Amino acid sequence: MMNKIFVFVPVCLSMYCMTVYAKSDLNARNHLLDQVNFADKRNNYSLVKQSLDKLDLINPDDPKVLLAWVNYAVKTHNKTLETQKINRLQRYGVNTPELVQAKTLIALNTPKFKNTLLQARRLAGAGKIVEASHIYQTLFSNQPPADLALEYWTILAYNPATQSQALQALNSIDGGKAVIDKINQFRVQAPTTQNKSNPLMQQKEQYSQQLLKSAQIAVKKQQWDKAQQYFSQVLQLNASNRIAQQGLIQIRLEQQQQQIATLKHQIQQLTQSDQLNQKIALQKKILNLQTSEIWNHYDLAMSYVQQNQIPQANAIFSQYFKQYPDAKNEQKNQYVYALYLNNTNQIDTALQQLNDIAVKNRTKDTQKLYQQIITSITLRDLTEQAKQLEQQNQFDQLVMTRQKILQLQPENVWAIFDLARAYLNTQQQAKADTLFLDSKLQHDAQYYYAYALYLYGTQRYQQALNALDQIDVKHQDDKVKSLILDLQVEQRYQDAQQFWDSGKTTQAIEWVNMQPESLRKHALLADWYLALQNMPLAEKHYQQVLAVDPKNINAQFGLASIYLYSQPKKSKQIALNLYQIHFDKINEKRKLAKLLLDLKLSAQANQLYSELSQQNWIKPSEDMAILKNDLAKWHVIENRKDQALREWKQAMYLAQITRQVPENNDDFTQFMQLHADDDWLKQDIKQSASQVYRQQERSISSGLNYSYYDGTDGSSHVDQTTFFLQAQFPLADGRAVLQANWSDFNAGNFNQQYPHWAACTTTECANLQQQQQTLKTLAFGWKNKQWDIDLGSISSQTKNIDLLGGVRYNNTWNNINYQAIIERRRLSNSLLSYYGQTDPLTGIQWGSIHADQLALKTSYALNTRQGLWSSIDIARLTGNHVVDNSRLRSSLGYYNNLINQDQQKITTGVDFSFWHYNKNLGAYTLGQGGYYSPQRYYSLGIPIEWQKSTSQWSWGLKSRLSYSYAQSEDMQRYPLKQLVNQNLTDLNAIEAGKTSQGFGYSLKAFAEKRMTPHWFIGTALNLQYQKDYVPSNMMIYLKYSIDGWNGNMNLPVQQPALYIDQYQ
Repeated sequence: MMNKIFVFVPVCLSMYCMTVYAKSDLNARNHLLDQVNFADKRNNYSLVKQSLDKLDLINPDDPKVLLAWVNYAVKTHNKTLETQKINRLQRYGVNTPELVQAKTLIALNTPKFKNTLLQARRLAGAGKIVEASHIYQTLFSNQPPADLALEYWTILAYNPATQSQALQALNSIDGGKAVIDKINQFRVQAPTTQNKSNPLMQQKEQYSQQLLKSAQIAVKKQQWDKAQQYFSQVLQLNASNRIAQQGLIQIRLEQQQQQIATLKHQIQQLTQSDQLNQKIALQKKILNLQTSEIWNHYDLAMSYVQQNQIPQANAIFSQYFKQYPDAKNEQKNQYVYALYLNNTNQIDTALQQLNDIAVKNRTKDTQKLYQQIITSITLRDLTEQAKQLEQQNQFDQLVMTRQKILQLQPENVWAIFDLARAYLNTQQQAKADTLFLDSKLQHDAQYYYAYALYLYGTQRYQQALNALDQIDVKHQDDKVKSLILDLQVEQRYQDAQQFWDSGKTTQAIEWVNMQPESLRKHALLADWYLALQNMPLAEKHYQQVLAVDPKNINAQFGLASIYLYSQPKKSKQIALNLYQIHFDKINEKRKLAKLLLDLKLSAQANQLYSELSQQNWIKPSEDMAILKNDLAKWHVIENRKDQALREWKQAMYLAQITRQVPENNDDFTQFMQLHADDDWLKQDIKQSASQVYRQQERSISSGLNYSYYDGTDGSSHVDQTTFFLQAQFPLADGRAVLQANWSDFNAGNFNQQYPHWAACTTTECANLQQQQQTLKTLAFGWKNKQWDIDLGSISSQTKNIDLLGGVRYNNTWNNINYQAIIERRRLSNSLLSYYGQTDPLTGIQWGSIHADQLALKTSYALNTRQGLWSSIDIARLTGNHVVDNSRLRSSLGYYNNLINQDQQKITTGVDFSFWHYNKNLGAYTLGQGGYYSPQRYYSLGIPIEWQKSTSQWSWGLKSRLSYSYAQSEDMQRYPLKQLVNQNLTDLNAIEAGKTSQGFGYSLKAFAEKRMTPHWFIGTALNLQYQKDYVPSNMMIYLKYSIDGWNGNMNLPVQQPALYIDQYQ
């Protein structure tokens, strides 16, 4: 029975499993020795053996432990063990107290020793205290075994010669105080004087002595019935004969002890839990034989506790103290009752019992129990405090509280478990792991079970299975086997999820399909097929879920998503049905609100989002993080972007991106940086918040751009320096840009006698001044996800204001992204085409070419890495005193993202281009346009692009190797003859067309550095070589972010674009 009281018994499978009975004080050795002594008194040798085994793990050579082993060996008749332990004790000396007691224990079980002890008891029973005490001292030398200590010192206390020493010893022994009280009350009464001369009296005396002698012989032979008969006959002759009286009392006690010993032996044989009723019946018999012994009440009460019948157990002690009112004043009874209360978790009442005993009067056992109860109360209060701290999300304080609990329970693996979980809440998994890995606890089944549960909670299923493998199969109980099955299932699904997360969707689906049939299997497959846009299979699996669970919410949401675009009425009906359900779970209400918003059921969606926005949050939670993320997106739709950014700050904390809600933009944007180990939720929060923040960001950029075209001096040559100032700011749901450019456009000096320029024929233009103009540009642009609009004014030779601009519309059709464009631009090939020039002979201004253009661009993704793109545009080209022209350009290409990461991209592919100009107007004479305009142009190229970013840098390289073929037709030198002198000798001259072909290349390098969250510096270099022209340029700029940006560097680098070049 007692081993079920003191052995730690796990009673639950949850991670909050607590022990039923109080277990340890801080000194494990002393606690286990006490447990040995207690079990020995109850003849519970199995518990004695268990406790001694644990003591050997602490210190196998401890003398007190060796003494306890000797006692166990003697009582279990194990001679080999007895000899082994005696030999080890002799190492400490031949006269040590432990060795003396050990030898006494061994001798106590020899026939000679037993007979001598029996003789001493008989002498004591006969009232011959002096003789009896002498024999007791000879046997034990004032060092009696624990179970004979009370008997030994009681006998010596009645001997005046040894009374003082004995009373002192009794004062520290359980039950000793009662003996002292009886001695103090004892008065020796002189026997009545007998008439020795009366013959009849002498005859009775002789007969009585013969009867007493016969009774003592019967007692020696343990013939109790005969001895009882003889003693009874003596009392018939002399009712006041003390020897006979004490003999009868001794016989009754011996018989009673034999009956009790027999019953206890029967109890020890009842080891099965279903034999508890038989055990209780035997304990009741013991209680009837020995009602005054409180330990018998304790044993019966604890059996009722095992049956969870606490009221019946409490009633046993109530009846005992009612029957023996004075028993409450004895320390032994107070101790036993307090022990019962402590073991049944009634620790406050137990403490009250022991508080009634003065500290100075407490025995060693009582004081130890008192300390145990104080520890239990402290643990209870700390445990309650820990629960409150966890509910209040005060994780730092929770860690400190759990540390205190572990200090009080260093041998409790569940205290380690709870502290490890507290560390996890403060993102200190390394410390949590160390608690288990560095633990000095015995690595038994309970340790591995707790460790596996901890690993289960951190989703390390394989490690948890490895831990459980350390438990011998024979010791794997039902809860261990159940956990193994759960872990195996979770491990298989985790493997499938890892396949899915790494993009191996086919392997993931195959792995799940191999698992046993379950709702979880079909629900997961349905969700995955939905993510893959495989609507038929997704619908099939959702229907299988609903066939088993018609009210499955996730399946209904899934079907509504499938029907969202294909069958919107059906989707809307499902959504409205779901809207009638009162959802307690935040996640389900959130999903419904998003679905209603997608179905444009704004009133219902807004109502749900308004309710959800009132949700309080305390600790990090994925569900709450998803909710805050969706609320932020809802605020964006409702044009409450500041509120959206506040929601994303909270979402970052709830998703454990940061340990506290960011308080400033520098911290907020820093936490927007993407990391390789971010899960989907963290990525979505960061990217969504980043997108809205960048849309709201305000910045100013300024810099210089230098362009160089190595053409013919005075005409096609260009040496251009541009200073630009640009401001970007949010406007409505997009971004606006205001830009001003100041350009010094220098075409150089003529150095030819006959430059074929304007209407010059021979040497009239040879020494003209430098062809140079200062141009000013002011432009405004605005764009959002769908629209891109700009309007600008550039200096013109003939107009004070020359308005340019365009409108671009972006959308998707059947997974094809397209952009439709209508715009009016200025060609920037040369000074003539961009600004215009003046003929020095006629004073006519000509040039300044405009392109009125329609264009369409498309792209189509073949998969996550590859895709196709195309573009086509048709333009009407007009200029001042320039022949009208038309242009058709078409391109198509293929791209392959060899590396497509957040912070590095490498892309290559192939492209083909075709150009057609109706007229060749590439010359610089009067009426010509000064822009490259072949009638047929073909180009085949291989582009390669590398982009890379770090925490503070972003850079890239773009290159293209191409082969091109161009053909130009003949053209009139003066296509508008009315503009020139009709007497010119070359008035009707024809410029011969030409054909060219060859390889070309382009190389562009760019980089940007963040100096602070507000200041950025950047540069770009563009080198190109193509047949017939060589454009190159270099830029340097400085950018100031008013709001600040500490997130990912732009990839690719978003350098300022000059308005004239931006839309070429």
